[in-house]
Amino acid sequence: MLSLKIKKNKQLQTTKLETQRQQIQRTIDHAEKKIDELVYGLYACPVFFGRLSEEDIGIIEQN
Repeated sequence: MLSLKIKKNKQLQTTKLETQRQQIQRTIDHAEKKIDELVYGLYACPVFFGRLSEEDIGIIEQN
């Protein structure tokens, strides 16, 4: 996921067409969301702590 995000960020910097830029940005946004979900999973392994609440996620994102 991270390598995809890095690759797409490089593409975004060199792409001139707005429609292509928007598509690349959507791909980056999706990759960032997936990375966040993986990190949240590390913070709240269901075996030990259960699921994170929206409040918990907000606290993590602030730090």
